[in-house]
Amino acid sequence: ELGIEPVGTVPLELADGSIKELPYGFCLFDFGGERIVGNVVIGPPGSEPIVGTHVLQDFRVVVDLERHTVSRRRAMRAKYAMGGER
Repeated sequence: ELGIEPVGTVPLELADGSIKELPYGFCLFDFGGERIVGNVVIGPPGSEPIVGTHVLQDFRVVVDLERHTVSRRRAMRAKYAMGGER
C-alpha cells in the first residue's frame, strides 16, 4: 500500500466502454535521479499498478508500439512543451 490520499475523483472510460468514477491523488515519482509529482488514480484493492502516459512523458520515456521498444529522450522537446506547433 502506498498511502496516497485521495483529493478528488475522475471519470475513466474502461476497456468495455463503461465509465467509472475513481478517486485520484498525487505521488512523488523518482526515476534515474529525477523527481516529478504525478496524478495517480486509486483503483480498487488488488488492482494492477500502471504508470500513465503523463508520468512517462514527464520522464521523457518513449514507448514505440510498432518497434516494441522503450527509450528515453535526452531532453524534452521544448517547442511542444511550450505550446508550439507540431
